[in-house]
Amino acid sequence: MAINLYLRKNMRYLYIILLVLFCSIFCVSKHPKKIYLDRYMKKDTVLYSFGITNTRMNEKKNIKFNTYARCEFESNSKFENNDSCFYSVLKIIKDEKCIFQLDSVLSLGNAKYNQATQCAVIPIIFYQNMDDFSTDGKLLCVNFQTEHSFYVSEELRNSTAANITAEGNEIFYISADTLYSFSFNSHKNIPLATFELPLMYSVELDLSKKGISLTYYTDYVDDFINSNRAKNVRFR
Repeated sequence: MAINLYLRKNMRYLYIILLVLFCSIFCVSKHPKKIYLDRYMKKDTVLYSFGITNTRMNEKKNIKFNTYARCEFESNSKFENNDSCFYSVLKIIKDEKCIFQLDSVLSLGNAKYNQATQCAVIPIIFYQNMDDFSTDGKLLCVNFQTEHSFYVSEELRNSTAANITAEGNEIFYISADTLYSFSFNSHKNIPLATFELPLMYSVELDLSKKGISLTYYTDYVDDFINSNRAKNVRFR
């Protein structure tokens, strides 16, 4: 009888210890890790500017995804004679039919397309502050199979960096100084890492087996004023 009581008491302590360990591991894993880009090898790129380029857009820009799907970006004629002439219209076309349209778009980042799932992700800039050059936008996802579109993120801050994995089941993007993942299965945005660079501006995000390649500006205020080149860095 005494032995049974002793075993029960010790098993209770063991369960408590295991529960504490599990909670500790789970809680830690929910916090994004910190990535210090200064510790990685960087190289200059040819990019000197981002966001609005202060030039009128006089012709249509076409982004072809495949033979039947494309993205059209053209100047908004109703704004031609005032300061809002920098704003344009975004149209998503499938089989010569417009399946999505958006007015008052300032500029676009590089759109990424996944052939297997026929999904495209398009970073959109709606506003740029001309005092500190910061930008605000959204990340649009378009499924050309279902003709369904939705915003992966409605807060794309100082970034046009986004990409879709080769498998087509996940999207990676950067907003402010944080790297996020979006799962098509759960439709949840999860912060993966912070870069500890509050004034960084992310331009391009490429995914490969070697890791993530990021094109970015370290300090967008100084870089924009002095026309500094963007940097490129690869990390895991």
